[in-house]
Amino acid sequence: MLNTTQADGVCREIEFRLESEPLLFAQVVLTRQTAGGIKWLRSTEIKPLGDELADRSDVERSDFRFTLIDREDPLFVRSLQRSTETDDALWLRQSVFSIGGSLLLVNEVFLPALWRVAT
Repeated sequence: MLNTTQADGVCREIEFRLESEPLLFAQVVLTRQTAGGIKWLRSTEIKPLGDELADRSDVERSDFRFTLIDREDPLFVRSLQRSTETDDALWLRQSVFSIGGSLLLVNEVFLPALWRVAT
């Protein structure tokens, strides 16, 4: 997992792998204000975000948005950095979580190896 800090917010990046091959690349993007206002997001203990969100009563999730991203999209390039496979386009699933009024964006990029493993 990588933790990167950006000028306008915080981005937590996660790769889901089967053995050594990345299958899914995910980003959790939030403003510094959101990160600073929610104590469990500041924790140095690494916990799966999904587990934490599922246990909370003050969380709402938007509908999913699906779109194709291509080589011109920085997220496309970032998601394939450790992959041994590539493609002309990748599926991106996005959703927004509201946690007590604070927003958190989740980007999930489905990598080429996922489709190979799934079929």
